[in-house]
Amino acid sequence: MKKIVGSRELIRNINEKNIIKEIFEKKETDRTSISKKVSLSGATVTKIVNEMISKDILVEKGETDSTGGRRPILLSLNKNYGEFIAFKIGMGYINNLITDFSGEKLYRETFYFEKITEEIIIKHITESLKNEKIKNPISVGIGISGIVNTKEGCVVNSYILNLNNFYLGKIIKEETGIDTYIFNDVDSFSMTHYWEGNIKKYKNSVVMTLGVGIGGSIFINSEAYNGIGVGEIGHMVIKENGEKCTCGDNGCLEAEATFKNIVEMIKKETESEKLINKYKELKDTEFSEREFIRLAREEDYKNYKKAFKEYSYLIGIAVKNLINILSPEYFLIGGEALEFKDDFLENTINYAVEKSFGKIGRNIVFDTDKLGEDAWTMGVIYKMFDEKIFNLNM
Repeated sequence: MKKIVGSRELIRNINEKNIIKEIFEKKETDRTSISKKVSLSGATVTKIVNEMISKDILVEKGETDSTGGRRPILLSLNKNYGEFIAFKIGMGYINNLITDFSGEKLYRETFYFEKITEEIIIKHITESLKNEKIKNPISVGIGISGIVNTKEGCVVNSYILNLNNFYLGKIIKEETGIDTYIFNDVDSFSMTHYWEGNIKKYKNSVVMTLGVGIGGSIFINSEAYNGIGVGEIGHMVIKENGEKCTCGDNGCLEAEATFKNIVEMIKKETESEKLINKYKELKDTEFSEREFIRLAREEDYKNYKKAFKEYSYLIGIAVKNLINILSPEYFLIGGEALEFKDDFLENTINYAVEKSFGKIGRNIVFDTDKLGEDAWTMGVIYKMFDEKIFNLNM
């Protein structure tokens, strides 16, 4: 790849990206404020901004209050420049989200399937791109669990969805002509919490998601630490000679402490006819397992609590390990399991903090996801913006 160290083209590229990023973060700001924030002269900012206005990337939004002299004119991203289209693929469902260029939501919907396959994914995405809300697509982004190669547009391995070397990004680009990006879903989820949550406030952070699978993301010096396989905390071994994991190893956290394990623990002990019959009806989706767990809370609270006691201990071991290795300032927990947080989360955190080396866990700020289901797909939008607009592609 061509390297343009110190050239005018590179410097201009950097300046443009920094200006757009500042406007994106502030939503609305003026030329003088941008100049101070990105350390560029007023003349340079004005020249770059005016060119981006002429290309319809930016728009002027009117005047703001003045502290003396001429009233500054506010700038924002042009909402009509185009649309970002995001998908989050899970066990038995696909979430769709469309936003304009500024990130404002235009459309969202969840579609449910008996089974997720390569054919269903391709068909659903290509059909969804015919949505009337899409006038000028900028790019398509797809969040999915497992190891992905964004550059190659490939789902390298998604154990949960049983997808291997699936070049989904390339396929969608070839069929539609729209730039398509594949992202790890937890990385996307974490990016929403970077822009809309608290991650940006801390130097080092860990994100952990719990549910039908277990994932993680790491931030160092307030930047996402990325790489193939980074953050696959669900595959740390917590039990020697434990349950067989989908990755082929034994005793992984994801083999020992997911919705499936909770269901199996309850089913093994329960005498409730309702639960036994419900178990027979289980489908290979996270919604089906959650419904079983909800029913267990009503029908067999004793075994429900027993299962979550074991669950809290196993997750606590993983959290303790992450604390000992990374010593984060901020630890965010998200995922579908938060629906049942009252029955495990306090015990999990207490165990991890007390067992952490030198009690270093006592200084950590623990938090839970407050942004909800949209955090997954909105994160894909943020990741696309980062890849398409902020990335210098050197």
